[in-house]
Amino acid sequence: MRNRYRLDALPRAGGIDAPSAEAASAIFFAMHDLLRDGRIERRLETLEALAAALPDGPCCVAHRLIQSKGKARRFAGAFALAQRAELIGFLRAAIAGRDLRELLVGPAPGAALEWVVHIDEDAQFLRYAPA
Repeated sequence: MRNRYRLDALPRAGGIDAPSAEAASAIFFAMHDLLRDGRIERRLETLEALAAALPDGPCCVAHRLIQSKGKARRFAGAFALAQRAELIGFLRAAIAGRDLRELLVGPAPGAALEWVVHIDEDAQFLRYAPA
């Protein structure tokens, strides 16, 4: 099965180089591990609440898609860096077009992983923090 969801409609954050595929995979699995091992800090009810919970700078956005072969797991989703306003606009359009996928949003590369927002296909926004 081929995944064609590439986050193409999401404007990329300027001034920051996109990480390599290997670095994007490492960032994704760090965010994914925080979902597994962390705790739900709060549920964000609206896009406006999500916007208020995100920092001013760029964020990592990853389509939560993992392929497994035996014991090996591989990040198979799309990865992008986006500013808060562009991310909220992208999410608003995806919700309106009924094309929202499961996403993880985290801090910019190099920043401490103190939070991750999990977005599901039903537009539920959960902010996770380390346990």
